[in-house]
Amino acid sequence: MKRSAVLGVLVTIVASAWLAGAAAAATGPAVVGAISNSTTLSGTASVAVSGNYAYAASYWSGQLNVIDLSNPASPTLVASTASMPQMIGAVNVTIVGTHAFVTSKNQNGPCAPGPAPSCASGSNDDGNGNSLTVVDISNPLAPVVVPVHTQSGTDLFGAYAVAISGNYAYVASQGLIGGQPTSPDTSTGSFSVIDLASGAIVATIQNSPSGAYGNWLDHATGVSISGNYAYVTSYKGQRLTTIDISNPTSPGLVASVPDSTNLAAPNDVATQGNFAYVPNQVDSGLEFSIVNISNPLAPAVVASLSDPHLFGAYRVRVRGNFAFVSAPDAGSVATIDVSNPSAPRLVDAVTDSRLDNVDGLAISSTGRYLIATAPRLPADTATTYPPYPLQTGGPANTGTVSVIDLEPSPLSVVIAPTSEPANPTTRILANFSFAVSDAVTTVQCSLDGAALSACTTRKTASYG
Repeated sequence: MKRSAVLGVLVTIVASAWLAGAAAAATGPAVVGAISNSTTLSGTASVAVSGNYAYAASYWSGQLNVIDLSNPASPTLVASTASMPQMIGAVNVTIVGTHAFVTSKNQNGPCAPGPAPSCASGSNDDGNGNSLTVVDISNPLAPVVVPVHTQSGTDLFGAYAVAISGNYAYVASQGLIGGQPTSPDTSTGSFSVIDLASGAIVATIQNSPSGAYGNWLDHATGVSISGNYAYVTSYKGQRLTTIDISNPTSPGLVASVPDSTNLAAPNDVATQGNFAYVPNQVDSGLEFSIVNISNPLAPAVVASLSDPHLFGAYRVRVRGNFAFVSAPDAGSVATIDVSNPSAPRLVDAVTDSRLDNVDGLAISSTGRYLIATAPRLPADTATTYPPYPLQTGGPANTGTVSVIDLEPSPLSVVIAPTSEPANPTTRILANFSFAVSDAVTTVQCSLDGAALSACTTRKTASYG
């Protein structure tokens, strides 16, 4: 904070990290700690945080792992659930209260090892995955898988993302993917509602390739809830779809915004206020888009962003004025200033070998750290067909959970002395220029003790 007397008035310039009142990084966010192994963390693709613990779900091992974050420089694996068939293929984890909710997609059944053609006539359902599993984490050191789980090769075929609201879970499932055997499960995407008390599926909307709602849920991979509406990404349909969930047992498709440019491959969605934030899993074009959802019945894309640090944009998490995006093809986690939704700007990106193939992303409870998961090392094989990692003859996949410090050193703001008028002065204008030590900040100015508001630019403030 710098105060300068100008023309008898007081000018205040404040720069704050996205976490209000905290310091930010003078040298930029950086990975400060990580933990890896090729067993319980094999294929770890998703993570959520509660208190001082991160909960990482592992694709190949079918486990939920508990990692102590109390020392960010040395995260420690302190507990894991047993490997469960329904959790094999875990791709997402969401925490509400004392429970973690894990979605798991399908695996192919027995077929000859090799590329897709050798498995085209096999089975796309070996009995694993296609499920929502609930884990009691009231004691982080002893997580317990709740006996009742929901598994379905029809309604939850390729279960990918989950959001919780009240007594219901809302699951987006991707359905068939390219190169995969096409039977016995045939869905091309769906949206399901699960009663958490019983584990029963109370409603499902299947993707339809034609008709009034053609491909509105084609390869559904992300879901976020805002009020009485769920927002679902249709990866192959290249759109964001609005679903009315005011009656959870009878959800209804109400709107969809198709956009092959701004929503070329939408993989995830996060909502905050009047906006939805969508990463596109592409390596060229627009990797990040913002959709205005103030009118749920008429969502509209308002801005998009492209940057090499966003290649393969996969997961998005939003808090305050910043969106955080994992980008596996870039091996980075990027920070985007969304304080002006019509003009997002990439302000920082952490690139680190431990973030290669990074998928999962979560914000720590304090807001100071990002927790990121990478399912395999750069040298590991991205196996799609048997034998899988952890199976006899399968390749090793070493999963990594990394801790990114968003503010490793104090924040500072310095007004350029040459920009300040003399004191006293007869000038009727004052044009300040200043420097902020970190890009991951929101800068605001105040004149005469008035409420803080946006400065003229991020580096200047002009007064008359």
